[in-house]
Amino acid sequence: LKTPLTSIRMFAEALTMGVHKKPEAQKEYLQTIISESERLSRLLNNVLDFSKIEQGTRTYRFEPTSLEEVIHAAEEAMAFPMDQKGFHLQVEVEEGIPPIHADRDALEQAVLNLLHNAMKYSGESRDIKLKLHRNGDMASIDVTDYGIGIVEEDRDRIFGEFFRVQGVENQKIPGTGLGLTIVSHIAESHGGRVEVFSHPGEGSTFTVTLPLRSTTRVRKEHSTLAEVSQHRYSLHTSRNGAVAFLPVDERRKS
Repeated sequence: LKTPLTSIRMFAEALTMGVHKKPEAQKEYLQTIISESERLSRLLNNVLDFSKIEQGTRTYRFEPTSLEEVIHAAEEAMAFPMDQKGFHLQVEVEEGIPPIHADRDALEQAVLNLLHNAMKYSGESRDIKLKLHRNGDMASIDVTDYGIGIVEEDRDRIFGEFFRVQGVENQKIPGTGLGLTIVSHIAESHGGRVEVFSHPGEGSTFTVTLPLRSTTRVRKEHSTLAEVSQHRYSLHTSRNGAVAFLPVDERRKS
């Protein structure tokens, strides 16, 4: 958290002191402040979300959600930070994928976390690919970078809390080690999963796979939840290990 705060203060003080009089330089400083503010906000949100996950209070609002809209919302949100750092985002969306029952904000957060992760570990590459496609009764969201990649022994651990890939190249890369943990939790809470395919020096592809289930089927699977789209739910694990989605009010009673 110190890194973005330091940058914000440094560039704000430079503007206040009138270090640069040229409008172009002042605009660049302001853009940096905005970018670092967004980065700080993302880091804080990840920490707060992880805290809720640890306490079992992370909630999701399930409603009919267009995955195509999620992809384009993430694309729009990333336009400025990617342009500022010279990245090119290639977006591919398969047509005809039906809406799913999901928390749109949570899915967008997962995609944004993966895109920011791709930027951090792209090395010298400036190309990133975001793809939405269908695979049978599942929908997949792929985020691909062509950067430094991940060694085999780290691939199974990368979604663990606070885990950071070791190595000289990674020591200077900022982060909390929580972004991928949150992506994993969001995917699993939607009945899906997240996987990584990577080779050192060849980049990585993170794939979030989500079930394409109709509203009717979701309601059958969760028959105790009336009007799923109008309530907030938390993933609840009981003492005997049973896992279920419960309305927030019901969870507090359990």
